[in-house]
Amino acid sequence: MNNLSTQDLIDSIRDGSDEATNELIKIHIDRVYAIVRLRLGRSLRNHMDSGDLVQESMLRVVGDLYKFKYQGEGSFIRWVAAIVENEIRNKAKFFNREKRKPSEIKDDSPGFHPLNSPSQTLILKEDKFMLEKAINVLPENYKEVILQRKYECLKFKEIAINLSLSEDGCRMLYGRAMVSLTKEFMRLNDKYDS
Repeated sequence: MNNLSTQDLIDSIRDGSDEATNELIKIHIDRVYAIVRLRLGRSLRNHMDSGDLVQESMLRVVGDLYKFKYQGEGSFIRWVAAIVENEIRNKAKFFNREKRKPSEIKDDSPGFHPLNSPSQTLILKEDKFMLEKAINVLPENYKEVILQRKYECLKFKEIAINLSLSEDGCRMLYGRAMVSLTKEFMRLNDKYDS
């Protein structure tokens, strides 16, 4: 199953393959975690665990797969990102309406990967954490252009429409955002290395 495309996996899932379901989740779970953690926001993080939201989102993805129309490799992750955003909006409404009390925050990282040693896994976890932390302190427009380009795999033309910019303006914004992200990541790395 390892060499099947997203489309092949989706077709197999629609034919009832549990193995294809597991493979599709395995391929995309890290990106879904990143989207959830970057989109969740500070106030919702106090109310819920990112891992729970990832799990709920992936259950919705698998359950609603019959609705998905394949339009290229990037179309699947964009569809998943839209489901994640809807789940986050629903949770925000729930917690705002009920004024729920925050629950204990848990470590929600994906953890062990069979190809990595424990020390490599820890380093990768720390790098992901630092990257997410760096993205979260960027101005909102920088954060948004990076999320849409790197995590949702949108093309500049699509991002430009979403952000009400020209395509060239979107490319320039992305360039500035990446420079700022690099500087912030390096600053955080220096801070934690000291």
